Amino acid sequence: MFFCAVLLNAAPEETADSPPSGTPSLEITLRTEGPQAGEVHAGQTFLWRIIVRWYGGGPQINPEIKKEPIFENLTVLTRSTTLRTGSTDDRLFHEKEFLYTLRPNNEGDAIIGASAVAYTQPDSGSAGQEAYLTAPPLVLTVSPAPFSWSEAVGNAARNPYGQFAGAFLILAAGVGVTLWRWRRSKRTESQGLPAATTDPALEALDEADRFRLEGDRARYVRMLEKAVLLALKKRQPDIEGGLSAFRGRLEEPERAVLARFLDECEQVKFAPSIPSPDQLDRIRDEAKRLVSPA
Repeated sequence: MFFCAVLLNAAPEETADSPPSGTPSLEITLRTEGPQAGEVHAGQTFLWRIIVRWYGGGPQINPEIKKEPIFENLTVLTRSTTLRTGSTDDRLFHEKEFLYTLRPNNEGDAIIGASAVAYTQPDSGSAGQEAYLTAPPLVLTVSPAPFSWSEAVGNAARNPYGQFAGAFLILAAGVGVTLWRWRRSKRTESQGLPAATTDPALEALDEADRFRLEGDRARYVRMLEKAVLLALKKRQPDIEGGLSAFRGRLEEPERAVLARFLDECEQVKFAPSIPSPDQLDRIRDEAKRLVSPA
């Protein structure tokens, strides 16, 4: 959203009441900056700015909010002010920004009311007098809050029915993993493969899948890292150390795959919220490519 108000005081002709002919004229503008259409969601913060820029007059122009906007269906989280200086086309300007951090409360309409900024006139004939720039009101359409796994899990944990359903799912997952491992062991026995010939890296991948079904994402990621480390050390036993030791030591495309894998693992282990199923699938796919390269 963009609004611009311009006030231009041309340098007057030299008279008894006029400033000297060398006095620069004041050119001052106001604009607002905020989110684009469709980017405002209930419960998610966004930034809205009032920016005043002027050429001539120097810092003594000193714009200040004279009438702050009224915010409807919006919570003001923070306010801040920044003064800066720059140049465009060899013209020196000063700029003052009034920054608001806002959070929509509910879906529907949200209104940022009209606002006014006062500044000090620099001309000798009106020195010290206030003048004003205004910004019109702004109406935003607030979309529903996007789906959040962390919020859904939190709500379910507080609901007695959700707690019961969660316990049932964990129990069902445990039974499913037990049956899957039993069938896998039977299949291995039927193929007559001795336990000593099993690939430890592939076993670590299978263990990672079990931890994911149990909801232990930290152990899931660590087991995937173990699987990749076992596979790389088997192919390049001369490299010592952990996974980071293989950075830059692999040939493409494995080098790029390892970099993505390590970055994804760090994000999952230290993310403040529960990662999405797509993100967990993506990490396993990268690990599988490193364990069993084509």
